[in-house]
Amino acid sequence: MAGLADVFSEQKRTNWLKACLGLNIAKHALEVFVDREMKDAQSVANFIFCLIIKLLKSAKTLIVGRVYLIYSTTRVVP
Repeated sequence: MAGLADVFSEQKRTNWLKACLGLNIAKHALEVFVDREMKDAQSVANFIFCLIIKLLKSAKTLIVGRVYLIYSTTRVVP
């Protein structure tokens, strides 16, 4: 069984150890980055959704208002 000193004395094992450490650091950094970007994307999507809902509500009010205006101006009073 190889001891800890043997791991650091052999170049091949040291390279594998460094590669493993580098991959673990990169994995952690990518997880943090993806989590942050997903939260930002969700907040942007929520903002756009709310904006569209507000626009649709105002468009509905505008359309209903115009229909009422057209109905009230074309109505014949006996």
